[in-house]
Amino acid sequence: MSCVRTRQMLDGWLDGELDAGTSAELSGHAAQCPECSVLKRERETLRATLRAAPRFPAPATLRRAVQAAAEAAVTPAGAPPPLAPSRSLTWPRSPSWWQAIALAGASAVCAVLVTLTVLRASSDEGGQAALREQVVARHVAALASRRLIEVASSDRHVVKPWLLGKVDFAPQVPDLAAQGFALDGARLDQVEGKAAVALVYRLREHPVHLFVWRSAESRDAALALVTVRGFSVATWSAGGLHHAAVSDADAAEVGRFARALQAANAM
Repeated sequence: MSCVRTRQMLDGWLDGELDAGTSAELSGHAAQCPECSVLKRERETLRATLRAAPRFPAPATLRRAVQAAAEAAVTPAGAPPPLAPSRSLTWPRSPSWWQAIALAGASAVCAVLVTLTVLRASSDEGGQAALREQVVARHVAALASRRLIEVASSDRHVVKPWLLGKVDFAPQVPDLAAQGFALDGARLDQVEGKAAVALVYRLREHPVHLFVWRSAESRDAALALVTVRGFSVATWSAGGLHHAAVSDADAAEVGRFARALQAANAM
């Protein structure tokens, strides 16, 4: 089973739509392939988040707003004028066909908008959880494979030129030795299917990864600090780039590392 084939059939597998033999092949491949395993966890996290999304009954004010919008948007020739704002917005005892259609259409639009808003918020939360799982997986895989560094140097003037031309952005390589974070070097990696720079710093005996890759969104995101499977993870976005710092060091230290990077990059 190849990675391409696994990704093509992943949703069907998770939804229980495949036969037992194919499902067993996919399961065996995901158990041996770190990237496909991460992708599987991302989808599972997203599904769980969407299923746990809160559901709220529409308030009475929404019904009144839908009625007013329907009357304003659909008023055929010869139809009675809409009620004045000061009067109670209630339908006649026997609404006409055009009123029923207008209410049904406007209600459907509002329902779709509310659903999309909830799904987007849930998807964003699930996406962030999946992203943090992925950078932790990349951190662990690099430590286990001993392929931690491709260019070894504590001099940022050596590391930065080595990175130029290998990714489609110019990465910053701050010198944070004064803050207690010594630069060990860097390598190329991949996050969210995109080429990423992996800078490796060290706080005493703790390696600290900084992953940087191009963002598809233009908006910046504030620093967020969480713990994932015992690892401290800090994420933020700025200047069209995503940043993720990962280490087994204390969360307060990883937060200090992230803020020091932000300050250095802002200069």
